This record gives sequence, structure tokens and C-alpha cells, in this order.
Amino acid sequence: VLSVLLQSFGPVRSAPEIAAMGGHARVRSEHEYGRNYALFEVDGVLMALDAGAVFEAVPFARVKRTPSSDGARIGMLDVDVDKERRHFVWVFDLARLTSGRSRALRGDGQVILVSDGATTIGLLVDDVHSVQCFAPESASPVGMAGNEAGITLGLIKANGGELLIQEISVKKILAQVCSVMAAA
Repeated sequence: VLSVLLQSFGPVRSAPEIAAMGGHARVRSEHEYGRNYALFEVDGVLMALDAGAVFEAVPFARVKRTPSSDGARIGMLDVDVDKERRHFVWVFDLARLTSGRSRALRGDGQVILVSDGATTIGLLVDDVHSVQCFAPESASPVGMAGNEAGITLGLIKANGGELLIQEISVKKILAQVCSVMAAA
């Protein structure tokens, strides 16, 4: 049995319309209660992570680059994870994790430090946007949600449904990068 779910996500915008927005989408906070998300841009796409998993953003210039690998791992960062001592965390290019393609790294990017349990990593993004609150009904799961290979959880409708934000999962990212590192 094959089923298709059709749902309108708003108008398709042309490249000039997107350029007129100045490359940065304005996100209006429409809800006082809900879930907080850290918003950021990767390759011009607005993405979101659960803000509870993000504890700091630092300039990419602080990353100690490591020899290139065939994956998304690009370097290490010395950070204060637990205030008692410093730790080195691996830094990954989020654009490479989402697209599978390598790219020239931007020197002015930001590294978002994310954690789940005792595991902390850095994710290179192009720009940090803001922290916004969205009501649960503004989130829609993506099709093929049972596919564990992807890191996308769903889409968040912002600005009255005029803007879509891709929600990604810290747990899925960690599972993906830890399995690659264990295999290496």
C-alpha cells in the first residue's frame, strides 16, 4: 500500500524574492509558550535544534583544523564543558552532514556546541540566527519519518506558515558521527 500526504507549506519563492530578504529571514516569535529552538543558517537554509541541547556558540577561527578525512569531521575545539576542566571536542561541518557534499569552509562561520548526555560535539554553521519559541502544532514531521538514516526530524512553520525551518535532531547527528568515528 502506498499513500501520499499532501500539505501546503506556502508559496514557492523565486531567487530574487529570497535575495530581497537580504539572505536572513526574519522570524517572528508568535508564541509565548512552547519549545525553544536555536536557529541558524547552513548553506542559506534556516535550521533549528532543540535549544536545550545547545550550550554555546564560538567563532570557527578557534577550531584547530585536523587533516582532512572523507567525512564531515574538520577539527577540534578546546572548550569548558563542565567548568571544572577543559575538554577537546570534535567539530563537524553540518553542511557536509546534511548534504553529503564537501564545500569550502567559511572562515567567518560559527561553531555551535551541542550535547546529549556525556557526549559533546561542535557543529560548524554559517551563521547563528536566534532562539525562538514555537508551539507544538507549528511542527510537522517529514515524510519517511521511520528512516533513521537522516538527521531531519521535521519542518517548523514560522511567521504564520510563510517560513519553513528544518528541525534537525542532536541524537541522530551524534549517532551518525559516532558510528563513523567508531568505524574509522
